[in-house]
Amino acid sequence: MPKLPVLVNAAAVLIILSGLMGGYAGWVDPRVFFAFMEGVAWEDPNLKFLNGLWGTRNIGLVVVLLAGLLLQNAWVLWAGFLARSVIEAQDMFILAPARLHLPDTPPVADPGLIDTLMAGFPLAVFAIEVVALVWLSFLLFRARGRTDL
Repeated sequence: MPKLPVLVNAAAVLIILSGLMGGYAGWVDPRVFFAFMEGVAWEDPNLKFLNGLWGTRNIGLVVVLLAGLLLQNAWVLWAGFLARSVIEAQDMFILAPARLHLPDTPPVADPGLIDTLMAGFPLAVFAIEVVALVWLSFLLFRARGRTDL
């Protein structure tokens, strides 16, 4: 099995942290990510259940990525990055454009640093996942084709 590059390990740590934030948002306070949604009854039991599903999905993938990181197992990390990339691509490029209704308020004229970072956060996480997935795919599938391993 190929040795994991330092940057793939770093990507795993970043995605684990992102997943922990998603777990917290799903289980405890969805406003961490969705403060821009106005008029949402976050305490509604059905919405709390749906948010909990989102939190559970995030925590489940944190466990997979953490196992891959601790075991330094490229295949486990590859599976975790693959699952996260597929989920994030659907969330951002299929579900959000089709179903998300943003408020009609104009954007903040002078957003703060946190607002600016949070606006680009989902795309940054997705980019990290995809780069790590491609890198691991190259290492793993190239290694499978070699006979001297």
